[in-house]
Amino acid sequence: MNSNQQNTCVFLNTYYPGFLDTFYQRHPQLLQASYLEQHYALQKEGFGDADFYSHGLNQQNWLATDLIINCEPLQATWAKEQNLHITGLALALKQIEHLRPRVVYCQDMHCIPQEFLAAVKQLGCIIVGQIASTVKDLPLQLYDAIISSVPTLVDYFRSQKIASLMVPLAFESRLYEKLALDTDYNKRPVPLSFVGGVASGNHTHRTILLERIAEVLPIKIWGYGINNTAETSALRKCFQGEVWGADLFNTLGQSQITVNSHAEIYYGDQSSNATERFANNMRLFEATAAGCLLITEYKDNLSEFFEIGKEVVAYRNDTECIDLIHYYLKNPLEAEQIALAGKQRTQQDHTYQNRTAFIARFLDRLLESKQPRRHYSVPDLNRISYDYQKTEPSKVSTQHTSAWKNPSMATQQRDLVQQELQELYQGVVRPHFQVLADAVHDTTKANSSVLEIGCSSGYYVEILEYLLNQRLSYTGADYSEAMISMAQSYYPQYNFVVADGAALPFTDAEFDVVISSGVILHCPNFREHLKETLRVAGTHVILHRTPICKKASTQAFTKKAYGVETVELRFNEQEILDFLQP
Repeated sequence: MNSNQQNTCVFLNTYYPGFLDTFYQRHPQLLQASYLEQHYALQKEGFGDADFYSHGLNQQNWLATDLIINCEPLQATWAKEQNLHITGLALALKQIEHLRPRVVYCQDMHCIPQEFLAAVKQLGCIIVGQIASTVKDLPLQLYDAIISSVPTLVDYFRSQKIASLMVPLAFESRLYEKLALDTDYNKRPVPLSFVGGVASGNHTHRTILLERIAEVLPIKIWGYGINNTAETSALRKCFQGEVWGADLFNTLGQSQITVNSHAEIYYGDQSSNATERFANNMRLFEATAAGCLLITEYKDNLSEFFEIGKEVVAYRNDTECIDLIHYYLKNPLEAEQIALAGKQRTQQDHTYQNRTAFIARFLDRLLESKQPRRHYSVPDLNRISYDYQKTEPSKVSTQHTSAWKNPSMATQQRDLVQQELQELYQGVVRPHFQVLADAVHDTTKANSSVLEIGCSSGYYVEILEYLLNQRLSYTGADYSEAMISMAQSYYPQYNFVVADGAALPFTDAEFDVVISSGVILHCPNFREHLKETLRVAGTHVILHRTPICKKASTQAFTKKAYGVETVELRFNEQEILDFLQP
């Protein structure tokens, strides 16, 4: 598997035992099939996230594969083909040794013990975990990074000095090719459904809600955990059996309305519920993708995924949920319109192709942080910016203003940046990084376009996407060819251009937000720079790393940066504000 041209990843996955039992009962001939034949047939079922992540990474020029480490017939076949007499995690470790990936990606962290992770570390692999369930008694510190679809868990992991990224769940668009998800809404035989788990430890409120619904409405329930309900539970008369993989999606494809209720996810001291405020489960995207009207709990971030009332319907309490179901059962045309809009939104925005493109960028950057492509020198912090001498603007020469075009400055600055990025992925966020991230968060919407003037080697796109947990529509501009060449090397997915900030090659209001990033302090013609910045900005301009004084007048200084003489201006606040007024 290892390749000099591609980054490599092995996903460690587990499948529900109930699904595996049903699968081999339906396909007993596969017990005699090869490892590859069994593996292909299992993933073709579309259970859980199947090969959705590995397929997506492969589309991003990675080489990725999956191990289903708890599938005993499959794993036993691999061992037999390799003439090995081991089982369980010892066998999984041997498979990792055989494949030699750079990244081992654990999709079921609860099934991976500390000893196994330590052994994987000895193989030189980067270990990434993924979790959206209760966090308890897990060896978190052995993970180089943890990905989660729950914002509060991401914040928690970062507080523990672990790199973490928020990536929402999704739907696999390839499933449309083989599933019955296009049945006309009015021809669907199931008016109201719920598909999922009930009555287990973290489904307490869900079970109460479903029992209330079952007492007054003709809901049909598919899933698992029914045996844990009371003998007198109203859910038992509604239960239709377990469904997995393709059967699960087809069941949703036959439903007009489906109900969603989140499981409880506890972390930290186990008293905090991560889903109390945040929408996060597969059903959000499975149900909408299947063309159901999704009636789901209101959460603070639900509107980031769907337009409430137009693409999904949200309830704030059990009574409102039941009232909404009654309403949309009586108004099927309105229900159908919302269901169709929700399906279109999921098809457009909430696919594994989109999600894994974001994950691939993060993994690329994590590898660069942990296993850099070149040797980075330890920067001399005393020579980054020093030897200040006050001067007159008229004495500033072309040599001063063109200093940042010096190729040596690009290399030295990247040495410093790489150290800061390593700190970032260890939970240390520099204040100026967070300040800019907060400003961008407050001024952008989904799909807003961002231009950074003075982008240097492009590192702020990495920092912003990490801190904001979102992909940016980003363009970088810098007048240094060496800086832009380096940016294109590190971040090839983005548009970088060599450009003078006083004469930008962009149309009026081409970008929603423009960041002037440590630029005008090096430019005696800063007014021309600001005029151009305002011209190409649609809604907001952010002046970042720009020294501002409330009382002192604007002053100029010569200084040395990375050993090269340049110029720095310190601005009077009111002078800048007056210039920026329309």
